[in-house]
Amino acid sequence: MKLGLWGARMDNSGLGMQTWEFYNAMQPDKTVVVDISPLEASPERVMKQYPERYPDAVFIYGIPNETEIREFLKDLDIVFIAESAYNMDFYRIAKEYPVKVAVQYNYEFFDWFEGSIWANNLPDLFIAPSTWNYDKVGELCEKKGVKHVYLHCPVNRDKIPRRYIDSATTFVHIAGRPADHDRNGTETFLKAIELSNGDLKGRVFTQDKELKRKINAEYPDIDVRHDLKNYQEIYKKGSVLVLPRKYGGNCLPMNEALAAGMPVIMSKVSPQTDFLPDRWLVVAKESDIHFAPRFPLELYECEPADVMLRMRWFKSLSNQDMKEQSDLADQLAESISWKTMKPKYEEVFEALCHL
Repeated sequence: MKLGLWGARMDNSGLGMQTWEFYNAMQPDKTVVVDISPLEASPERVMKQYPERYPDAVFIYGIPNETEIREFLKDLDIVFIAESAYNMDFYRIAKEYPVKVAVQYNYEFFDWFEGSIWANNLPDLFIAPSTWNYDKVGELCEKKGVKHVYLHCPVNRDKIPRRYIDSATTFVHIAGRPADHDRNGTETFLKAIELSNGDLKGRVFTQDKELKRKINAEYPDIDVRHDLKNYQEIYKKGSVLVLPRKYGGNCLPMNEALAAGMPVIMSKVSPQTDFLPDRWLVVAKESDIHFAPRFPLELYECEPADVMLRMRWFKSLSNQDMKEQSDLADQLAESISWKTMKPKYEEVFEALCHL
């Protein structure tokens, strides 16, 4: 089976981490990196690029053209794409060879079956990276005759050493690049720390300079780190990751924190309810905010006071009890490690090639 990786990113975005780790683990026969930073309207939003991560890749700057697509598809059996091919004609052209295409989608932008534009531009397989709205997508796929499977987005445990945590002293939040409606619940986390009146220590990581300045001005007691080159540095210190997310499926920071042995406090909604222990989750109520990036999505919000109480619960644990929570994080991480998940990806790809 000849495997290709198309549309890899070489920045520290979620897609950058997701495609880089796929490249490292699956060792595709061909890789194309697509750099869309030249299309960014604001220089402030251009992320640092790391081309050295893909020593044998072809690099495309801007939107790929048909010639580049056809050159890539030669001699391949199957192609993996994370979210976007950056040219919708990719799927139609792949069928001409034929080369199978598997897309690990982002439900926030799942408008593949809306309108005639996608009629001849569908992949052979959609891969769900989490269980968020899995059944709903499955029904759509069945109507269109497109295969659909759940394969959790794996974590590279070789890059994130397991830590043995026996006390909750510092609570970490990853804001990343802020998404619409404060998806990661950054403001909720900041207010929860503030409500503790100095009892809880918080640390925030972000890739957004403006957010760093804002937090420094409004919450001077909170430690803010900006745009680390190596994402694994985030997890070398800190006790518990806190992500009171308002919506979303695939969550790389959750996976990475678990790999470090860090428990993760999150909102008690899907897909967290399908994976994390109930005692780590905080009740969230549906928001009345209307949000439709491509179609309506439900938003859920945690009360800062409830998040604070869950952090205080972790802080109150004995060394032995906290160690047990850390051990549980380790077990969850192993279930989604590349060591565990790689054979499952290979099995799915092989089966698709033989259809």
